[in-house]
Amino acid sequence: KPEDKYANATQFTELVEAYYSAEFVTGVSNDYWCSFVTEDIVIGGDGNPMGTGEFVYLEVFPATVNNYFPAGEYSLAEDATDGYAWAGWEWDMGVDMGLAEGLYLIPQGCFAYVIEDDDLVATKYMKSGTIEIKGSAEDAELYVDVVFEDGTEGTYYYRGKLKFEDYDNPGGSTGGEDGELSWDYEPTTA
Repeated sequence: KPEDKYANATQFTELVEAYYSAEFVTGVSNDYWCSFVTEDIVIGGDGNPMGTGEFVYLEVFPATVNNYFPAGEYSLAEDATDGYAWAGWEWDMGVDMGLAEGLYLIPQGCFAYVIEDDDLVATKYMKSGTIEIKGSAEDAELYVDVVFEDGTEGTYYYRGKLKFEDYDNPGGSTGGEDGELSWDYEPTTA
């Protein structure tokens, strides 16, 4: 059972993806990101969350790690910094590509998509709070206690496997079966 303070937490029912990179974000030693869904959300064949609930994305930057598992407690911070989690923000990728402002907005850091009846109704950015990861890749516990940009609070809990695949190594993996990358959540059609 989760600790008392998480007894009323929203439960993550499924790990959607978990990746590691030493190269993806400049200025940090390690970048670990993972996403989860809450009850009544499934990932459709096109890779989109469907149902009613939340799709939550978390990103932490441990300075050091053992066995590709980022155990520790991470406070949210605005900048990508070793030892912290990345507070949520919106990147206007289109401007960087020479497009008009606001055409290609990409959520970054820690955030939650709020889904109602298969439709994305809000993207909530986590601005302060903590993410705690305990255990091992085979039996992990994840506690999330945050305040969103709009002032609302979120508390989440997960217990289960939390294997991070090596994003930097396309020929292998740190956590997949038989050294192969897992493509379980990729669409089956081009």
